[in-house]
Amino acid sequence: MAMVLKVEIMKRILTVLILSATSLLLRAQSQMLHERLYLSTDKECYIAGEPMWISAFCYDAVSGKPSPVSAVAYIELQNLSGSVVQAKIALTDGRGSGLIDLPVSLPTGNYRLIAYTRYMYSESEHNVFKRIITIYNPLTSLRSDNVKVASGAEPTRFPETQPESTRELNVLTNSKVYQSGEQVRITLSHSLPGGVSLSVSVFRKDNLNHFCNPSISAFVDSTRNQSFTPFPLWRVDYPGEVIRGHVVDENNNPVASSRGFGSYISIAGNQIQYFTGELMDNGSVRFFTSNLYGDGTLISYIPSLNDRKYHLVLDSVYMNPRVNELPELILDITQQHVLEERSLSVQLSQAFGLDTLFREEKTETNLLFENSGIVYKLDEYTRFPTMGEVIVEFIREARFRTVGGSRVLQLRLRDAGGTVYYVDDPTPPLVLLDGIPVRDHEKIYAYDPALVREIIVYPDKYAFGPIYYNGILFLKTYRGDFPDMKLEESMRIHEFQGVQNSHSFGTVPGDSRLPDLRHTLYWNPRVDLKDTDPVTFRTTASQTKGTFVVVAEGMNREGKSFRNSTEFTVK
Repeated sequence: MAMVLKVEIMKRILTVLILSATSLLLRAQSQMLHERLYLSTDKECYIAGEPMWISAFCYDAVSGKPSPVSAVAYIELQNLSGSVVQAKIALTDGRGSGLIDLPVSLPTGNYRLIAYTRYMYSESEHNVFKRIITIYNPLTSLRSDNVKVASGAEPTRFPETQPESTRELNVLTNSKVYQSGEQVRITLSHSLPGGVSLSVSVFRKDNLNHFCNPSISAFVDSTRNQSFTPFPLWRVDYPGEVIRGHVVDENNNPVASSRGFGSYISIAGNQIQYFTGELMDNGSVRFFTSNLYGDGTLISYIPSLNDRKYHLVLDSVYMNPRVNELPELILDITQQHVLEERSLSVQLSQAFGLDTLFREEKTETNLLFENSGIVYKLDEYTRFPTMGEVIVEFIREARFRTVGGSRVLQLRLRDAGGTVYYVDDPTPPLVLLDGIPVRDHEKIYAYDPALVREIIVYPDKYAFGPIYYNGILFLKTYRGDFPDMKLEESMRIHEFQGVQNSHSFGTVPGDSRLPDLRHTLYWNPRVDLKDTDPVTFRTTASQTKGTFVVVAEGMNREGKSFRNSTEFTVK
């Protein structure tokens, strides 16, 4: 109980401190943080249907140090018509990683990859990271407007940038020539002070025309040489994404006052992800979270204190800035065989489900409730016709009482010494069905217990923002989607996109009979080298032959950027 209250109180105190520090920062411009983002990708040229691996560096352009403020980076892939893919990446101490599955329907062309934080957007709507990504789609004749076909027999190529090499960073392989299936050992070492954080990619070097982006050093130096001016902090995702919306009435008209109703959101699922909103006088509302991972169903709930009905409309979190122009892409007939080869690799990967080798690592978001509940697995008990009878017969920590002619659930709490007791307090417990709050306990009493897999009782007082509950009763169904539960009129279902869970790059096992035509052999979005001792990584050469490039790039904690690469051949 104390831990829950402490975390909630500290989260709100820190948020207030961040948002209220503007006046102090305006008087001390040299100390004001100016966030910037740099995205490293596993390569610059893709085939539609391939994954795009991303590593994010969020730093203060004044000091060069990693930014400790923003918890979310917003990513958009755009063409001349607007955004075609959007994603959120969690940031921790200025670092994050993500994965974008490029739709197989994307037309051939150059695209713009942008990234920003809400802190950056507070400074300027033009303060976004931009990178050009070239995407080919050999399976369709559709092309973006900026695509032209080369004329003449001579191949047309994009100008190539000179390879950047930082002397303080060494990238070595144990050989320059490998056979398919042979192990490749990559060794990194550095002589930079204070340690470094970097991304590492190994991909095949081919002759496809593509846009060559400025190096990490050129980009970081350009941001650090800017002139900085104070700005008001009006939107910051700290310590997690701040979900915003506004309340409307039953006719979808905005509500001008925050009086007469409350605001709550929860994520459907098998974890407790329940948040109370902070209402403004103009009817807008914001929910402070500690980041919600993965995509899912969000339920908003606006209970009214009068006879009027209200519901919540979520605000869009993406900027979707206009794209005025993109670099031209020249298609060259002499590169057809390379496109066919890479397209075959993508088709085989999808046919054999090789994307399942990319392991998604679920992030624990309920550490406060871990191992703190009393679990009842209903398969071990006799099923009565109603859930009320099951609770009365088997759940010792719960009982139903009749108040004003309606059944109300009450939980038996426990104190710090473990002594259990019922409180003489009309405040009810929080009742969740697959994560969805159920205010009417009569619905729980009449619910079909055959749908419920287990019941978890949390016999402590819990505070969610300014609201506290006398315990939590969590019912988990077999299906996990609150079956046969009729939602209240003030509830709305929203498809919600959370920040991505981390993914680990996978390879085809050596004893497998699956085809291995990987173009990207290895990807590691975050390698932290804390001293000068060398670090070695291992991967396996695929059946794709040709010249491969190992690229390592990143920054140290003082804002110095670096990049180095080496090449090897697979025969």
